[in-house]
Amino acid sequence: GEEAAVQGGFDLAHESGLYLGTWMSNVDFNDNDSVSEMDFYGGYGFEVAGVGVDLNVTAFEYPGAAASNNYDFVEYGIGLSKDFGVAALSAGFNHSPEFFGESGDAQYAQGGLDISLPVAGVGLSAHIGHQWIDKNATYGVDDYLDWSVGLTVPVMGVDLGITWIDTDLEHSSVVTTLNGREDVLITSLSKSF
Repeated sequence: GEEAAVQGGFDLAHESGLYLGTWMSNVDFNDNDSVSEMDFYGGYGFEVAGVGVDLNVTAFEYPGAAASNNYDFVEYGIGLSKDFGVAALSAGFNHSPEFFGESGDAQYAQGGLDISLPVAGVGLSAHIGHQWIDKNATYGVDDYLDWSVGLTVPVMGVDLGITWIDTDLEHSSVVTTLNGREDVLITSLSKSF
């Protein structure tokens, strides 16, 4: 919704490749109930012929939201990655048998590129993805393509990021507002421990 968000996460990873984590953010769906999103996830990462493979499941929870909103959902995913040193490629596919708001089954396919620039700690990233949703009218948008380009720079112990994000969504009988769904520039400050 083009408003500020405070987000944080905590991960536990074992040398076997198993991991568990949680992530939280404030949200605003204009329903006076939902003020936060809390994700719980786990998975298994391993390597096959030099390619990283990640099998995972994520539960998306919205504490305080009315049960009748049916916001909570589960998503299953697979990710592939390959690091070439100066650049890394990634791809992923996610499936939810019952997506946000009981909008039916949904799939999301994505690809990414991360480049380490010659300046220490500076990185460039690019992303493209496509979301398919069974019940578009229930969800509130048509199926859509999204893309982004970002730059991350270390500044005094934190990472300063700037990312341009856009979609191909246009006004339609399903998409009645593009607020927060058209091109936007996002700035971020993050710190990993």
